[in-house]
Amino acid sequence: MAAYFLVVSLVWVLFFLRSGGDFFQYSRMLVPLVAPLTVLAAVGLMAVAGKLALPWRLWARVGPAVVVVLLLVPVLRAGWEHALPEQHGMARVERWAQVGKYLGKVHPGATVAVTPVGAIGYFSGARILDLVGLVDRKVAKEGQRIPDLNSRGKIGHEWVNTEYILSQQPDIIVIDFWKDKPWERGEKVATQFYGEWQLIEAIESGRAPYRPYIPQVGPDLHWFMFIREEGK
Repeated sequence: MAAYFLVVSLVWVLFFLRSGGDFFQYSRMLVPLVAPLTVLAAVGLMAVAGKLALPWRLWARVGPAVVVVLLLVPVLRAGWEHALPEQHGMARVERWAQVGKYLGKVHPGATVAVTPVGAIGYFSGARILDLVGLVDRKVAKEGQRIPDLNSRGKIGHEWVNTEYILSQQPDIIVIDFWKDKPWERGEKVATQFYGEWQLIEAIESGRAPYRPYIPQVGPDLHWFMFIREEGK
């Protein structure tokens, strides 16, 4: 079993490297391997120590304590060196949660097209259209790779299928852009996601029947969205 999991871990890491890695800083693709590899390390230490020239009875008494100490030293050092105050990992996730709660309260049952699908989808309970295809096969398998020389390394964020998204007639399109004060008339929105930019272009060219919708979803949080024109 240990050999099997080590092979799986190696293949996992090689796939991760081959796909271009990740552009987030916290190694999220490798986190699932930490706990099982730690357990395997403990088992390995026990096995190695059991083969040392110590009398079995002596090892049975002190062996587990030795393994615990060997494991605790790096754990305590890591906890000391990398200690952080209690907080959420990313402030933007808390903002997305407020967007989701607003949509769930004001637009229950809506179909929402959005890039950050996690918190917004969870708190809104809406039917979600994923603009980058993480949870939508039509985008991930039948879409087009974004024409960006730097797209390699943006694992899970490199596909778009704008025509499919528009064919689903979402009630609301959420652009990942906000301000801490009300928007002024004529003010432009910026976006870092190619799929959102394509939707904005389709709307501004008249190919999609949407109008700007900028609700205040929380304290000092005015979010840019588009809402579908009624009857169109």
